[in-house]
Amino acid sequence: MDPYYDKKEQILTDEHGVPKCPHCGSNMFINARIHSSFIDVEHQAEYQNLMTWLNDVVDKKVVLLDLGSGFNTPTEIRIPMEQIAMAIPEAHLVRVNLENEDITMELESKSVCLKQDIASCIQGLSALDPVDHI
Repeated sequence: MDPYYDKKEQILTDEHGVPKCPHCGSNMFINARIHSSFIDVEHQAEYQNLMTWLNDVVDKKVVLLDLGSGFNTPTEIRIPMEQIAMAIPEAHLVRVNLENEDITMELESKSVCLKQDIASCIQGLSALDPVDHI
């Protein structure tokens, strides 16, 4: 697949790069939540881990980092993050996004929105001395 894949752009450059099914030889497809063919069985364990974690932190201070989620599939990351922030009394949401940093009005007092590149944001945070900013 590598000769047919542009790693920088993350795109196939030739249809010969599409993987084939080892059973029937047909083109394989990406398992993306774009229609009813999505197979979520593989994600059940992660979902259960998330539910366990949410139950464990419901009465604690939590910071949720939303790094770059937009509106391509908002029901997968963006909206659940907002719902978690609203459901946990001591939760705060930090959203970093160059184009879609906005937050719902209900979360204005519990959120920080940064219209910034994720890499430069993390580099800036990494440069801080945590002792000086507590």
